[in-house]
Amino acid sequence: MEVAWSHVAVAVAAVAWALAAAAARARPRGMATKEWLQGLVIAHFPAFYHKHILPAVYGDLTASINVGQPYLRDLLPTLEAAPSLGAASFGPGDVVDPSPDAAGSRKIVATSLLPRMLEALADYETGATGKMYAAVDALVEACLPHVGACPDGTRPTLDRCVYYCMNKERGAYFPVIHWDTDWVQFPGAAGFQLWFLARAHGRAGVGNMFMVSTPDLRPDDPSVRYVPTKGGGLAKIFHDSSAHEYPLKRFASVADAGLRFEYLAMAPGDCLIMCKRHLHMSDPRLLLDGEANDRLAVNFRVVFTEAPGAGATIPFWPYHSYNLACHQRLKHRAFTDGTMDADETCHITVAAAPSLDAQLRELWAVRDGFFASDPAAKAALVARRVSSLVAAAEACDASSAEARARSAFVRGRALDAGDAYDPAAEAALSRAVKLAPDDVAAWNALGHAFWKKGDTAGAGDCYEAARSRAGDAVSARALSQLARAGPRPADGAFDRSVALAKDALRCDLGDGESWYVLGNAHVARFFSRGAGGRDPRDLRFAAKAYASAEAKYDKTWKDPPDVGGIRGTFGNPDLFFNRGHLRRYVEDYAGACADFGKARDLDGALPAQDAIDDTQRWVRRVEDLVRRKGALKPKRRYELDAALRSNAGLKAPAGYAERTLADLVKAPLGASDADAAAHFRSAANARTFVVLVVALELRRDGAVPPDAYLAFGRGNAATPCVALSVYDGDTAKLAPGAVVVVLDPVVVDVPSPDAGGDGYAAVHCGDAAKILLDGKPLPTRAAFSKPSVAAGRPVAASATACHVARERVGAADGAGDVVGSYDGAGVGAGVGRAVGAYDGSYDGGGVDGAGDGSGDGGADGAGVGRRVGTADGAGDGGGLKTA
Repeated sequence: MEVAWSHVAVAVAAVAWALAAAAARARPRGMATKEWLQGLVIAHFPAFYHKHILPAVYGDLTASINVGQPYLRDLLPTLEAAPSLGAASFGPGDVVDPSPDAAGSRKIVATSLLPRMLEALADYETGATGKMYAAVDALVEACLPHVGACPDGTRPTLDRCVYYCMNKERGAYFPVIHWDTDWVQFPGAAGFQLWFLARAHGRAGVGNMFMVSTPDLRPDDPSVRYVPTKGGGLAKIFHDSSAHEYPLKRFASVADAGLRFEYLAMAPGDCLIMCKRHLHMSDPRLLLDGEANDRLAVNFRVVFTEAPGAGATIPFWPYHSYNLACHQRLKHRAFTDGTMDADETCHITVAAAPSLDAQLRELWAVRDGFFASDPAAKAALVARRVSSLVAAAEACDASSAEARARSAFVRGRALDAGDAYDPAAEAALSRAVKLAPDDVAAWNALGHAFWKKGDTAGAGDCYEAARSRAGDAVSARALSQLARAGPRPADGAFDRSVALAKDALRCDLGDGESWYVLGNAHVARFFSRGAGGRDPRDLRFAAKAYASAEAKYDKTWKDPPDVGGIRGTFGNPDLFFNRGHLRRYVEDYAGACADFGKARDLDGALPAQDAIDDTQRWVRRVEDLVRRKGALKPKRRYELDAALRSNAGLKAPAGYAERTLADLVKAPLGASDADAAAHFRSAANARTFVVLVVALELRRDGAVPPDAYLAFGRGNAATPCVALSVYDGDTAKLAPGAVVVVLDPVVVDVPSPDAGGDGYAAVHCGDAAKILLDGKPLPTRAAFSKPSVAAGRPVAASATACHVARERVGAADGAGDVVGSYDGAGVGAGVGRAVGAYDGSYDGGGVDGAGDGSGDGGADGAGVGRRVGTADGAGDGGGLKTA
């Protein structure tokens, strides 16, 4: 047994030796083991480090610094007499010098970022960095105008900034006169430091920082501290946070050292910007009095890359005890590799910022596809990215016509991402196509700008120019939408719209946007053909296209662009809102509500919840009436039964056999998108008919088709009660008591929206000619000769929804794609995104749009905004029925 244990001991020792040797080889030269291990913890367990280790380290640090400065109290008279600095102490033209050897340069700016930073800090404490990325980006952008030029003479931009070593400071944790040794890691690099006050101490005038200046600090000085010594003196000490600290110089007094103190009289939300080598210290007065300091500040460094663009580098000294591994970098740009010069100066390479094309794609993906719970945060994010891209465009090389065209395109495309039409965007894009007339992307972008302006003819010319040079999905989609836009689309416009949408798909079958536009084109064509001429295959094709679009979108948004931690979802709520209206049209109410729910979850500004409430209210009403058999009085029931028993006026065509409702085969309702319109055609019940008597009129000529009635069937002892749905028919004579013959009947079960509800059965008549009244087919409703289609998502964002124009669609007043409807007497043009409407006197202006038109008798109606208008007579209304 003793031999066995000795073997175990030898094995354990060998493993320990091997691990120690591996650790020694892995640790960078010049870095202490403690710092190296700390760096590993930060890299792999950031949440644990910030929650548990950092507070303990800072607490110990404060105590040790206080003990290590036994004469710190001697500075109190000087500190009490120090003047104050605030944001008002600086003028608008004052800037901080970011050059590598600058000293004593600082400025305080008041920002409006306090609420955002506090929210980001709360998330950051849990280890989540997304909101902090966005908040720090916003803070740096707010401060850059107050920072001087880079060493190469250019203005600093966000893409040249790398953030380093962020501390979330509670209390006055470093009451030592110093400039940060962290900067020694970046010799020769330009940059600056930010100190943002998130929460002040409860007692005014104490708890912040002191700024310190002295002529003794020389450009060639290493990182130093000034420490009080016995008798009121000071010692200038070399400082690199290691054991190798030693005095460089001694002074008899504060005055002998030439130190000048200024107290930062900052308010929460103020930010101090200071150069790399600025002496400062935490306010020690509360600490010396034994009073807790509840101040909260954010402190981090910003280093500039040596040049803009890909492959930029930063001078770096790898032998400092801190080293990069010991601090968390906030910026989402990694240091990739390094090169050593002959003088052992290391230059680390910063991962290249995304190309301008990639940044533009991200900008428009966020603009069009991201729906934030905080629209203001999204608007600010888009605005920041627009500003960054415009600045990058201005910094582009302009030595050739091609380069100038590229710069103009980037500038114009970025500016066009704003809410409203921007003449500067049009001017820049016009310049781009003049300099590079074969640039398809520039022609498409210019077309979008014209569309936002309301110049649909100019937009169409631009998209045709793009298509003539190289057929692409963007121009084909836009032309598909333009073809059916306007109050009076030309003859054949809807067929052309479908053809163009198919052309867009040929360019890329994986593009969800093209599938979506194709679905809308089919729905628009279906409603444009008018009563009696509609082809149910259009609805089936639309359903298939919408299903494909949903699948492609899901794949696209699996890897969405970074939005800086802003809460929200990527998707296309218009797809679900439009498909919800389509499903409601075919009385797939359960499917419609599911789609409206998805649209609502993506975009709370849509009236999708109103649509759900309206739909469920309708189903409950019909369900209740069917269950109670119309709540008719016995006398009225007897009259209806007598009418059913009579054969007068019932003339079924030859070859048709009568069936009872119980004998009919029911069609699946909403079983699959591929068969969404199948119940307009009857195969199972072909060559049969049922006899029904109308008991009640439920709705007729309303905002939401079909016309609906409560009816009783003949041939059953129980006289079953059903809903009768009539599409496209002139139902003026279909009054209670009328007996009708329904040929090739299609029967569906409409489920209840409530758990345990019974639902009800409905007989669908998609073709009015299939209904015989007094032996004659029910006439179809008169159709307007040139039906119009509402097209367009609104350009301007609402204040609450932060909706901006979407590239994928367009309209006379903006970009969007909506399916309109129409036939009957009402005609109008609308701007909105609801699947439009249907027929009769209804015109679907939809959402965020207005339509007006005149119908029989000159009655007018208008639907404006997100609330839906209702029509009077043969007027015009919105996409949802509210009255």
